[in-house]
Amino acid sequence: KPSKEQVLKYFSDVCSHYAAYHNHKESSAWVAAALYIGVVIQVATSMTANADILERIIRGGSILLLGVSVVLYMAAQLGARERAANCLAACRALHTEYLSIAESEIDVNLFKLSASNNSIFHLDHTLPKIILDKEIEFQSKGQGTRVTLEKCLYFSLASVIVAGLIVVIFR
Repeated sequence: KPSKEQVLKYFSDVCSHYAAYHNHKESSAWVAAALYIGVVIQVATSMTANADILERIIRGGSILLLGVSVVLYMAAQLGARERAANCLAACRALHTEYLSIAESEIDVNLFKLSASNNSIFHLDHTLPKIILDKEIEFQSKGQGTRVTLEKCLYFSLASVIVAGLIVVIFR
């Protein structure tokens, strides 16, 4: 049976891991958006005003296809970031809860791995039931800022796609 000190250290270690993972996933999404904006600016503004229809189709198609790819990539990164944030919140909450319990109250069964059919995230196969159950609770708590920021990011990318296409078509 794990000691209280071991349990607290485990929660702290998992917090540290998922904090770094969360930050990496968010940074990856924002870098993809920034690079895409730079590419659109270059593709749209480097075209001459007398470009033929084929060049306009190729440039416009490139902007559109790359834009869809970037949005899909960002959705995957931000989805992983969301799971990491929920896991981080769960570990912080459990760490706080376990500060006030007696060592005799620690249920070793809660620290066993759960069987999962989820093939997307490793955390469903590597974290114990106690964290995964608490993580589910956080899927509906404190999500307002995250959702608003993601909507702003997707709207900005859609605007860049449209603006790039307008420049390519009408320049």
